[in-house]
Amino acid sequence: MTDPSRSPSAGLRIASIAGVPVYLGWSWFALAAVITVVVGSGAGAVGYVIGLVYAVVLLLAVLAHEGAHALMARRLGLVVHRVVADFLGGHTAFDSRALTPGRAAAVAAAGPLTNLLLALVGWLGAQAVPGTMAGLVLGGIGWVNLLLALFNLLPALPLDGGQILESLVWGVTGRRASGLLVAGWAGRVLAVLIVLWAVGLPLVQGRTPDLIRIVWAGFIASVIWRGAGQAIASSQARAALEGRTIDQVARPVTVIPGSLPVGSLGPTPGIPLVRVGGGYLLLGSPGEGVTVPPDTPVSALGTALPEGAVVESAPGDELVPALTTMQSARSAVVVLTDGGQPWAIAIADDLNTLLGS
Repeated sequence: MTDPSRSPSAGLRIASIAGVPVYLGWSWFALAAVITVVVGSGAGAVGYVIGLVYAVVLLLAVLAHEGAHALMARRLGLVVHRVVADFLGGHTAFDSRALTPGRAAAVAAAGPLTNLLLALVGWLGAQAVPGTMAGLVLGGIGWVNLLLALFNLLPALPLDGGQILESLVWGVTGRRASGLLVAGWAGRVLAVLIVLWAVGLPLVQGRTPDLIRIVWAGFIASVIWRGAGQAIASSQARAALEGRTIDQVARPVTVIPGSLPVGSLGPTPGIPLVRVGGGYLLLGSPGEGVTVPPDTPVSALGTALPEGAVVESAPGDELVPALTTMQSARSAVVVLTDGGQPWAIAIADDLNTLLGS
């Protein structure tokens, strides 16, 4: 899961899944080259061809995995922004503000379960045509998908199994911060175990650690350690928000039509919020010494809020949705709605003051 406000990494748009764009990052070609060289070393031209085939099989397995995440998220009503395959494998970016423990677990489990299904299909296909090139390819598809599924099901963030663990703890405790903390520390433990497997195990057995295994293990462990650290930091930030609600920063508004003449605008019990089409404007002052004709529509004095600067957040709700909406919309002001009806705005300065206290 990534910040949906960020643009996709540089790469090729190669397909779409249910309207969701699929990108092949430029870094994937580096991964394909590494796999081709490692698999093909010492085996001649045929070995390099087999290595390239494995790289393509891995790409298809990753795309199936991420596509399953995207389809499940869409089925649960979440907005999915893109699917990306790159050197780190892949990721699916979607709006996670409407997540619940059940939804999060379902989205996370969809990827590995799809790979397990493909592994079964590949194994059955290989059994149907044993001893043939097709059987070899199908067997490779089965093994790649099986390994990808089993690795991702490890209960440690940032892997899918870690997201499932986070959801379980979240559901039991009612605190997502607790889920992130537990799954984040599990990720750090996994990173250490991977390094011990690559370096410590051979030494205990009296063997010299393999250099390629050390490099790959170090790379994977560093990615997991970094992702786990981000989860732990996120848990600390969420813990700091607990007990604070949107009421503490909400400024009530009065919604007025954009066509209303300035001369008809009287005192309002809340901040004037102008509705124009599907968006909103904040009513501003014309400036000192500026005379505005009374028949001028109030929309002429409004400052448009960025698209997406609206969040469903009823009185008593937590602050997180407003904060994440400010980040994704890149707006210092967001409109708060309850049942689709605007009732207040939240301003970044107010949030900063509250959190600073």
